[in-house]
Amino acid sequence: MASSIVWRAWGVRPGRHYQLIVGGEETDIYVHHCGHPTAIWPYYISRSEDGKGPMIVAPNGHGFMTLKDAQEAALALAREGT
Repeated sequence: MASSIVWRAWGVRPGRHYQLIVGGEETDIYVHHCGHPTAIWPYYISRSEDGKGPMIVAPNGHGFMTLKDAQEAALALAREGT
């Protein structure tokens, strides 16, 4: 995987969305916040920009507690090439 990793962010907090960009190329991997300001596990990964469709969640079956955790899982997904 290329070393240039960028997260393109859009939306109003807390419901921000992030697209993974690797080596200047957009990917189909997104991290979304559910939009609820007090959510305990607010982040999830999706293959769609609008966050609809299948969600990829943390191993505990919930969303990710932090943006960093969700982004690390999204990077791992990109490295797997799935």
